[in-house]
This record gives sequence, C-alpha cells and structure tokens, in this order.
Amino acid sequence: MGNGGKRKMMLAATVAALAIGVAPAIADAQPASSVVAGSVTLGGAGKAAYAKTDPAGSVALGGGEGDYNLKFQDGTLYLNHATVSCIAGEGILGDGDLRIMLNGDSSVTSQGANGIEVDGSLWIGGAGSLEVESGMDRPAHDGNDECDGIYATGDVVIDSVSVKASGLDQGEGEAKYGVGIYSEEGDVVIKGAKADVEARGGRAAEVSAGISANAGAVKIEDGTVVATAGNTDAGKGSISSGIHAAHDISVDAARLTATAGEAASSAGMGSAFGSITVAGDSVVSASSSAKEGVGISAVSASVVGGKLLASGNFEAARCPKGFTVAPDAGEVMSVATADGVRALPSDVDGLDGVKFETVGGAPYTKEGELPVDALRANVLYTTEKKPVDASRSARDEDSEKSESPAKTDGAAKDDAMKEDAAKKDAAAAEKDAAAAEKDVEGTVEKVGEDVEKALEDSEANAARKPQVAKAKDASAPSKAEAAGRKGSIASHLPQTGDANLTLPLVFAGIIGVALLGAGIALLFNKRK
Repeated sequence: MGNGGKRKMMLAATVAALAIGVAPAIADAQPASSVVAGSVTLGGAGKAAYAKTDPAGSVALGGGEGDYNLKFQDGTLYLNHATVSCIAGEGILGDGDLRIMLNGDSSVTSQGANGIEVDGSLWIGGAGSLEVESGMDRPAHDGNDECDGIYATGDVVIDSVSVKASGLDQGEGEAKYGVGIYSEEGDVVIKGAKADVEARGGRAAEVSAGISANAGAVKIEDGTVVATAGNTDAGKGSISSGIHAAHDISVDAARLTATAGEAASSAGMGSAFGSITVAGDSVVSASSSAKEGVGISAVSASVVGGKLLASGNFEAARCPKGFTVAPDAGEVMSVATADGVRALPSDVDGLDGVKFETVGGAPYTKEGELPVDALRANVLYTTEKKPVDASRSARDEDSEKSESPAKTDGAAKDDAMKEDAAKKDAAAAEKDAAAAEKDVEGTVEKVGEDVEKALEDSEANAARKPQVAKAKDASAPSKAEAAGRKGSIASHLPQTGDANLTLPLVFAGIIGVALLGAGIALLFNKRK
C-alpha cells in the first residue's frame, strides 16, 4: 500500500494547521479486524486465527493454541518466534489499531514496502524481541515511494521490549522516504526500563530519519534508544535527522544516541515547532557531521538533569528562543564547549582528546540561559547534576536573600551587628567623656590652688609693707617735700597695697576661665 501521496498531503496539512495555531486532526481508528502477514490474511468475528512460518519467512494458515507462530484475535497479533518475509508488499498490514504481543524472538521483512504498516495506532509489548526491516532490492513499483521499518497513521508505542526497525536502501531502487519508526499523525512513545530500541533510516531521496513523528511528539521515558538517519540527495528541502518531530522531543531517565546524515537540513535531534527537553538521569548524544549539520534544532531547549552532548559540523545547537539549564536546589550543572573539532564525537563515551572550555557563568546553581556563543560552538556538553559545596550554597542563599526587598534573616543579622557596634561606640564615647570631665575637674582644681597660693603671696607682701616703709624713713625727705611730690604724681600711681592684691587675682582669673572653657569644649565634642 503506497502512502507517499498521503504523506505529502499530511505534511502540508500539518504545516498549515500549526501555522494558524490549530492541532491537526487525528482520525479515530477502530481496532483492526484483520491483519495480512506475508500473503496470508488472519481475521474473524471474535475467533482466533492461527498461522505458522518456516525459516524462509513463508506464512501458512494452521496450527492452534500452544502450536503457532502467529495468532490474531480481537485486535491483537501474537508473535511467537515468528519469521515473516514478503517480497511484493508489507510484511504485516493492519486495517485499524493494532497491538502486537511478543513472545521470543521474531522478525518481519519487506523487500518492496514498509515492514509493518498500520492504519491506526500501534502498540508493541510483551516478553521478547522484534526485528523489522524494509528494503528495496529493485526500483519502486506501483507508485510506492516509502521504505519505513514501522509505519502507523496514529501513535506508535514501544513498551518495555526490544525492537530493531530499519528503513534501508538495499538495491537499485531509491525511495523518497526511509525511516526506521514513523508516525504520520500521532506520537512516538518509547517507555520502560526494558525498552531497547534501535531505529535506522536508510538512504532516501527526500527524508531519512531514525524516528519521526510527522505531526506529533517523540517521548522517550526510560530505556535505551539508538536512532540513526542515512544520507539524502541533499537537495533543497531534504531532511536527515536521528529523531525528528513536529512538536516536542522529551527524554527522561533514558539513554539516547541520535545521529543524522547528509541533507539540506540535518540535525541529530530536530523539532520543527516545539522544544527539546532532557531530564532525569538521561544520557543524550545528538550529532550531525553534515556540511550544514547541527546537533539539536528546536524552537527552544532545556536540560534539567542528566547529560547532553550536542555536536554539529556547523553548530552544536540552533534554538531561536533560547537554551536553558535548570538544576534542582542544592545541585549544579556544568557546561562546556569545544570548537574547531574535526572528528565530532557521536556519544559521551567518545570525548577523549576533545579540549573543552567552561562556558561563562558555569557551573549553574539555578536556572539560567546559555550564551549564544555556546550554542554556536561545534560541541556543547552539559554534565549531570552534582552536589553543591555546603558553604557555597549558604553564600548563594545569603546573596539571594540580600537582594529581596523584604527583611530577611541575613539582613536581620547585619542589623544586629550594626546595633552592637553602635552600642560599643557609645560606651567608648561615654568613657572618653567621663575621662575628659575628670581632666577638666583636675585642671580647675589646680587653677584654684594656684589662685589660693597667689592670694597667700599677696598677703605676705602686705605684711612686709610696714617693715619696708620703716627702713625708708631714714632717708625719706621731709613731710613738706614728700607732700609736694605726692601731690604731683598721685593721680598716676595706684595704691601699693591694692596693686599687690589685684594683679595676681586678675591674672589667675583669666587663666582659669580659659582652661575651664577649653575643658567644656572638649567634653562637648567627646559626647557628640
């Protein structure tokens, strides 16, 4: 069943719907009423249909419960160590939603179309493994231009089993589309710790991808996935991507390696309209060695856990709306880049010899956006979260608190320290003031003693006055002569007894007032 025209129309409808903000409609499918395996149809109204296969992959009706390789009932196909091979068409074809339950190792091969094709959603689980391969050993026939390992119009879910799906070019013919696992209108979901998926797209004219959700998202939850795309003719509009989705690509607690080939648009992981997110303990590698190749391409990207290695011959990441890292509280995210790398590493185990430089701002202790220069390097490597040094965490926390407009504990401690310092300064000032006051009191007391001594000296001088006068009487002039001289100069001389007392008092007073004023000024300045 060729779906090349349908795929083209669906892609155009998806682009138009996304451009106007409307999700593309997904038709409701009913459980498959029958399946075609090889050239044999299995189905019935509630009855189980059985078939057996030979080592060459031929399918024949027959067998029964406990003795079958294929069993179909109520929309579920049971594969029990089955080998299915088809030359002219799909290996297995379902006309509605189909569940495939594995038991043991089974394989499905088509040499001219898709390996498994379902017109609806496909779920694969059970306990076993499945290998699906689509090849083209001759030119495309009947207008068929697809070469997908697994194709479904709805969701494709792989639940805790091992699946290897390849869309390969094995011969003269070249398909337009070669994808390992492809969903036309839904999501591709891989989940479970036991999930082990390898999806590979072969050489194609227009599109090669390991995993592709044409109108949906790709979600990988636990398990291990390797998605590899082949080369294309590299013409305008050609795409090669390890994982490609219209919407988001998310990886949580899983190990993923996504590699792209040569094409006009080449990316290890590419989301046309969504974001790429790496979380949990994931280890993710996305690379493209194409001439214009990038490691990851999306509207935006974020790493909130695990490791991400993105490498591209042109640039590591192309995210117009930014690339953020967001470690949890108490953890860090290290980010490094390398440029001018000739042999690009395809996974985190091949980093020997790569000279990394730490990105400015790293390590990150809280959410931050990577600088544009980091995305433009050839290799971008974000490592898993590590515990932050306790003292550093405390410093960061204090720094954040100090930036808050509200009064924080750190600010309160600063206020308390300032208050204690002010109290100590006040106590010291009080002590200095008391000492100054004591100095002034001592100075005033000394001035008093000096004044008192001056008075005593004045009184002694006064007591000696009569004795001096008597000593001068012998040589004194007569009273008449003395009276004449006294009358002429009396107005210009003070009385001897008053001068001896007044001058010392005036001198002592001036000194005392000056010292007292200086002491008061000193005391005022200290208290201030």
